Amino acid sequence: MLHAKQDAETAGVRPALLYDNVELWTNAYVSKLTSANGRRIDGVHVRVEGTDYELSAEVVVVSCGAVNSATLLMRSEVNDASGLLGRNLMKHNHSGLHAISHRPNPTVFQKTLGFHDYYFQGPKPHQTYGLGAVQLTGKAPWQRLKSFAEADMSDEHYQYVERHCIDWWLTTDDLPDPTNRVRLTKDGRPALDFRPNNRQPHEELIETWISHLRKTGDYSFMMRTMGIEVLWHQAGTALFGEDPTKSVLDLDCRMHGYDNLYVVDSSFMPGMGAVNLTLTIIANALRVADRLREGMGYPASVDANVRPGTRVPHAGTVVGTGSPDYRPRPVGATA
Repeated sequence: MLHAKQDAETAGVRPALLYDNVELWTNAYVSKLTSANGRRIDGVHVRVEGTDYELSAEVVVVSCGAVNSATLLMRSEVNDASGLLGRNLMKHNHSGLHAISHRPNPTVFQKTLGFHDYYFQGPKPHQTYGLGAVQLTGKAPWQRLKSFAEADMSDEHYQYVERHCIDWWLTTDDLPDPTNRVRLTKDGRPALDFRPNNRQPHEELIETWISHLRKTGDYSFMMRTMGIEVLWHQAGTALFGEDPTKSVLDLDCRMHGYDNLYVVDSSFMPGMGAVNLTLTIIANALRVADRLREGMGYPASVDANVRPGTRVPHAGTVVGTGSPDYRPRPVGATA
């Protein structure tokens, strides 16, 4: 493998393993966290290759992804005065679009170009809200196109499409809604209650982009909008903020009411914009790491006076007003 992508393994895990005091346990499953006094996590229960362990540490950092972090914390029955743990699940409105033309497309590394022309507003006078972002995605082999389209076409036809298509990925904000949530089943597994929102801007983004592509000579399009089964960009299930009654984490991503429990994945995010979450997750994790460094007596690497904002990012939509089809439901409404 090239390890060319700037992902968590390449940029974080592998460099960390160069240090003598870092261990990586694979095939490890953390079942719960425990606290004797309700203010400090003193036990991390984990099973590794069939053997159970109870670990302890001065600081416990959870980073399992927005769905699984919320699941672990709920399964551990941590105290949450806000009632928001597991709620406000967001996943982006995503669509894959394959544009077909008579021109061959021999590109190998295609994921090199993106457009944010309609991030804050659309091209039409009434579109005073953002539609989202467009980017190229990796070149899709014909076998993937076949499973993607599920159309009654021959393999030869799909092979032609592979040689003559350009592959696009379109992303629009998914807005926080407390009734979109992670909950626990009776056996402690995660289950999702989720209803998509902000669909109209996404559909308008697709329509707008196809109209541009037609002008370049593309004549046929294969498109699919992703459902809940596509959870690549998950966020929002442990909102951060200053008020313990309105947020799960404080501004340093420490869980309200606990001295040593932090969550540093995308769970903290109050909104997600219409772009990949990775850089935001990395930047926030580095910021929280500085707070932990300071607690251990080391100097911070960034200005400690910089405070994060907690309002929903203005990506052309403001919750409750910007999106033409967004109607939030009250907590307790039927999901």
